[in-house]
Amino acid sequence: MQTNAEGLSLIKIFEGLRLKAYKDPVGILTIGYGHTSAAGAPEVKLGMVITREEAEAMLRRDLVTYEKAVADAVKVTLTSNQNSACVSLCYNIGPGNFKKSSVLRFINQGRFDDAADAFLLWNRAGGKILSGLVKRRAAEAALFIKGSGSVDTPEEERAPVEAATGKPSILSTTNVAAGVAAAATISASAKEIANNASAVFSGQNMIGVLAVVVLGALGWIVYQRYVHKRDWGI
Repeated sequence: MQTNAEGLSLIKIFEGLRLKAYKDPVGILTIGYGHTSAAGAPEVKLGMVITREEAEAMLRRDLVTYEKAVADAVKVTLTSNQNSACVSLCYNIGPGNFKKSSVLRFINQGRFDDAADAFLLWNRAGGKILSGLVKRRAAEAALFIKGSGSVDTPEEERAPVEAATGKPSILSTTNVAAGVAAAATISASAKEIANNASAVFSGQNMIGVLAVVVLGALGWIVYQRYVHKRDWGI
């Protein structure tokens, strides 16, 4: 299975594009989108310079190697997103490490939640935890748990908790919009009630309106928390 668009974008973002050969954090000569001599031709040498087009071609060739490594190691059916997350991990840590990883072991046992958590363990280089690897593993795990790879809500429209876990947040765009709409409806109704109540002082009307709005908003939040817990068991 080929790496999908999200997986390819993830690899490009975290590998970065370097058109001149450099040494990575553990001293391995690298060029392009994380290409090393271990991935095959061309051999990376100090002073080597390539074009953007050559870097793109290298990445495409290298991906074939890592896609095959994942396909050979995984014994269960994966979704497009799960496969792409694994290819990104394999691309970064190498086929040998991927084959002996707990990520692969859990996947082949059908323990996909545990496999997603296991991505986070691969956050060290040269014995040190690197913030770049921490972020990359979190992104790979998030892609892995997105599931089927069918049409998804755009990431920018999802709250951070939802984007990281795949579970809806009560502060997501949808719920906030619904809450605002509900509050507006309650406010309008309250104003109408207050205007028809013929209270002695106008100040009393305003206090009543505010009280109804606050109570309505609190009721909406409590209701959303109940639905959230009911639907997701949390």
